[in-house]
Amino acid sequence: MIDLHIHTHHSDDSNVTMEEYCIQAIKSGVNYLCFTDHADNNPVDSGCGKFNPLEYFNEFTKIKSKYKDKLIILSGVEFGEPHIYKKELESIQSYHFDYIIGSIHYFYNDMFLSRMVLDNIPIEIVYKNYWLQMERMVEYGGFDAIGHFDFPKRYFNKLIYDESQIESILRKAVKKGIILEINTSSLRKGCIDCMPSNDILDIYYKVGGREVTIGSDSHKIEDLAKDFQKALNLTNDKFQVVYFINRKKLNYIVN
Repeated sequence: MIDLHIHTHHSDDSNVTMEEYCIQAIKSGVNYLCFTDHADNNPVDSGCGKFNPLEYFNEFTKIKSKYKDKLIILSGVEFGEPHIYKKELESIQSYHFDYIIGSIHYFYNDMFLSRMVLDNIPIEIVYKNYWLQMERMVEYGGFDAIGHFDFPKRYFNKLIYDESQIESILRKAVKKGIILEINTSSLRKGCIDCMPSNDILDIYYKVGGREVTIGSDSHKIEDLAKDFQKALNLTNDKFQVVYFINRKKLNYIVN
């Protein structure tokens, strides 16, 4: 199995060490791991500016060496709103990460989605602003894959989109070589499908998308590679599952 979206104690919202994940991976048959801790720069975020690449790589280098004969361990980062925090993205890019996820976490009045739910923000407003920022992020680029593409679904358990707008976003992504992540965390939040949904994957295929990554978005040890098979089923023999080394795509071969 493969999991390219994992959060450790280098993220503000997790306390799991890299080694704990490695031990769990060996137990559960996970072959490929990528630690993609949060690099968030919005001042309202509790983890703003707390990600330290030097501390991350100090632990990563030791763990990768220790488990080199048992696991493929990759370095990564989940960068929030790269089109807004351009200088910070350039700084992250200067390190030797294997993989960079671009995600939208803040897109309306500096509110996180859980706050929008509590404040009863109309779902139409949520998605209108989300897709606008998603398109801007893709247009700017600088990352390898789009994290949890239809993210508001995880909190509102409903998906709203205009097909022509999604087609425009994904067409731009394909042109830039940016791929989609199949993120399984929505299944753990009560949704019936992964992020993105199968309908959006169909649009991705329509505009030429042929490659995906798979990530659990794990913040807890028990969620490592959770629902991998469900994500794999979404590929439907249409999409190649890939991973990244030195930000270069390689095909993952499913045994």
